[in-house]
Amino acid sequence: MKKSWIILIALLCLITPLNFATGAELAKQGEGTIRMAHTGTVEFLPMGNERAEAIFKISGVVVEAPENSPFYKSTYLVFGSSHRFKDEYEERGSVRYTRPDGEEVFAIYEAKGKIGTERRSKGTFVGGTGKCAGITGALETTGIMGIKPPKEGMSAGSSFGKFNWKMP
Repeated sequence: MKKSWIILIALLCLITPLNFATGAELAKQGEGTIRMAHTGTVEFLPMGNERAEAIFKISGVVVEAPENSPFYKSTYLVFGSSHRFKDEYEERGSVRYTRPDGEEVFAIYEAKGKIGTERRSKGTFVGGTGKCAGITGALETTGIMGIKPPKEGMSAGSSFGKFNWKMP
């Protein structure tokens, strides 16, 4: 009997910290750094020698974000388009982040620059569901270039940056 109590107490000591680590309270506002990775599909529409239009659908995962943020352990889906002229591009898209509890955060973003350089984007949080309803804030990321996609017609990438958020 004494041995059973010792095992029970040892298990409780191991399980209790895990509950605190995985159940951090969602902060109403904050800031932090974020790291994300993704793959996706891309379709190109060549427009002569100097122009091209691309549409893409990207799925990814937030690899690192503050535990009390709306993005901790979330996934994301991006629909976007890019117009290229010579060696420059302009890109716009919409993003849906899905939290482990199923609630969502919505964002829009823009990026522009020269092809083959670091990809920098700026986004704005425009709403959400559940606890994230009414979220506002901003996200700025830098994309890591040169990641070979897993197959033709796909893209692969990762990005890192800073964000802030506020919920009503």
